[in-house]
Amino acid sequence: MITNFRHIVLILLTCLPSFASAENLQSKEALSSFLAFVKGGKHQEAANLIFTAPGKEAATLERVKMLSNKAAEAGESAIEIVTGKELGTVARLIVKDTAKDKTGKPDHDGILMIKRDDAWKVVLNAREIEETSGIATPEEHKALQELRKWQDTTMESLSNLQN
Repeated sequence: MITNFRHIVLILLTCLPSFASAENLQSKEALSSFLAFVKGGKHQEAANLIFTAPGKEAATLERVKMLSNKAAEAGESAIEIVTGKELGTVARLIVKDTAKDKTGKPDHDGILMIKRDDAWKVVLNAREIEETSGIATPEEHKALQELRKWQDTTMESLSNLQN
């Protein structure tokens, strides 16, 4: 089940990823760097790895500071990047929190990434990319739809494996 993206980000920010059984994609390396910067309190470096609409840089930096504080309060656990898929300049990564949910099952979540200026960026608000015209190209919109289907199918398969 896909949860609220804020929940996903909080889970991600409380942990450093491990790369067991995941393909070696550049978008995964960017996510790992983002998480390490947030965990290490390197706010500007983390903010630089987030997709930010023009004029929203200060708000993004404040959000990173808030997430960094929450990560410090949450303590240690690990995130495993289970799999991912890149199509051109968009990617979806599926991560698993090694801490169990209330039912005792691992929690899988999807993360959207977009490549801008030859660098992968974490998208904190997927709807901003998926639903706002002018941000993504027509090719990216097509890839976003394909990746959403891939993510949904993969997450369903992962959920079935846990049952």
